[in-house]
Amino acid sequence: MTARRFCVIMMLALFGDFARAQSTRPAAQGNADGNATAEPVATSQPAPPPFFRLDYSGDLLHRPALTGDWGGVRSQLAEKGISFNVETLNYTQGNAHGGRSTNNAFRYGGSADYILQLDTGRMGLWPGGYFKIRGETRWGEGITEQVGAIAPPHFDAILPALEPNGVTTLTEYYMMQVLSEKLGVIAGQVDPSRLPGGNVFTTDPYGQFMNTAIWQNVASFSVVPYSAMTAGLIYMPTKWLSGATMVMDSYGLPSFSGFESAFHSPQATTILQGLTLNIKPFNLDGHQRFNFAYSTREHTQLDDLGRLAVAGVPVRPFSRLGFPESPAVLGRRWRLPSALLRAAARRALAPDPTNSQNWAFWYDFDQYLYQSPEDPTQGFGLFGGFGLTPGNWFPVSQSYTLGLGGKGLIHGRPGDRYGVGYYCLNLSSDIPALFDLNAEQGVEVFYNFEVTPWCHITPDLQIIAHPGGGDQDVAVVYGLRMQVSF
Repeated sequence: MTARRFCVIMMLALFGDFARAQSTRPAAQGNADGNATAEPVATSQPAPPPFFRLDYSGDLLHRPALTGDWGGVRSQLAEKGISFNVETLNYTQGNAHGGRSTNNAFRYGGSADYILQLDTGRMGLWPGGYFKIRGETRWGEGITEQVGAIAPPHFDAILPALEPNGVTTLTEYYMMQVLSEKLGVIAGQVDPSRLPGGNVFTTDPYGQFMNTAIWQNVASFSVVPYSAMTAGLIYMPTKWLSGATMVMDSYGLPSFSGFESAFHSPQATTILQGLTLNIKPFNLDGHQRFNFAYSTREHTQLDDLGRLAVAGVPVRPFSRLGFPESPAVLGRRWRLPSALLRAAARRALAPDPTNSQNWAFWYDFDQYLYQSPEDPTQGFGLFGGFGLTPGNWFPVSQSYTLGLGGKGLIHGRPGDRYGVGYYCLNLSSDIPALFDLNAEQGVEVFYNFEVTPWCHITPDLQIIAHPGGGDQDVAVVYGLRMQVSF
């Protein structure tokens, strides 16, 4: 096994539930974001598979990127180990019924990823090395506040940061290097949700589910940062088992990245362990992923939330979830009316954070029920998972998902994808009774139309019961998303 082939297989297999789904590109190529495929490139001599797409040729309706091959330069650069791509998302979402509010509940937003990838083997430097640099920009607004759900109806509206419109961050810059046929390392600023090898039916950020709870397991949010300085080992002792062990800066942020601040005061560390079992019952592809993470970061305990809510203190650790920041009294949310009173109460009542029991476990699977004999990426199957946290500071103590997803199988529509998914978030029993909260549940259905290989349009519908865990009416959220690959 060559070093580069091992590195590609490891990128496909490791890191469990944090990873992206399989590419929608042809099986002989990798996609724009670095998800390599296991098929070799057709050349005069056998060659290891690439880390990224090599061929950008074709007319306007059939090429993989809107800007094409740049007169042949783009494909030549890719063959020599240099790839640059831009992926954009534009979306609209609206809250048609229920939730926190349907007034002014229609929003437009979008994002762009700028991705540079380097393959040191193809560049003639050394074998088995891979570099990735990704910046991203977010604009517009989501409808998380209007729906009031714990799991935002579209994760793209809250990433990479919650700052106002137009925020741009350098979210990823890392290196991956093979040390032997069964061992490799990864180091740098890493976004775990974009590492290859995740759930085939849910984790693609561009063309599958929008709801945050179906895209990634909510339990992982309690201890794993979105983007942080990371060092880790990846290993594949057998063809059916792979794993990764990573150490991350618990305070890592894409907007404050840098070697000078990593693992410095305030100092906390997240340790992540993931294992993936590759199974093939009845000759159908499937994966079982087990993940455990522990963090030393300090947090405010949930049994102090009553004092925080009365003081009107924003619950910062839950800022990416729609957790209510005020208690329920006689069915109505209540808080101190004066900003001066809230400021005084904040100083008097805010408790000191502690760092006990900051761990999470989550599991997920994908299993094809049918695969086309001609193209194994064409088919449909089941997915699901669950997550556990101690619930002492994170509002969600258990999370569950189950659904059906697929690609192609419709005559003349090989690039279309579709799915229906269900999620349930059980809230922690440590949340004070004055919040009067219940479990949040939701269902999402989408269909991704491939207009051209570089343009996909996805209508989406979500129905969310008990949004935010409160007593609001069932929310009906509609959306439309367009992905363009430049």
